[in-house]
Amino acid sequence: TLWLTVRVVEWAMDFADGHPEMDGLKMAAIIGAVVAPWVTMQGALVKFHFDARKGSFAIAQPKDGA
Repeated sequence: TLWLTVRVVEWAMDFADGHPEMDGLKMAAIIGAVVAPWVTMQGALVKFHFDARKGSFAIAQPKDGA
């Protein structure tokens, strides 16, 4: 997911560089509309990863050994 984050940031920089005629508010709205969902998804993936490492997603084993 971090590699895709790099790609999203590269796209945003290329978009901003390629459209110098666009005003700042419009540029921010377009870039925010693309980047915000990705950042939200990446946050959920990172949270899932660290929760899984803590074992909170592991299948519970019976305590009596059965």
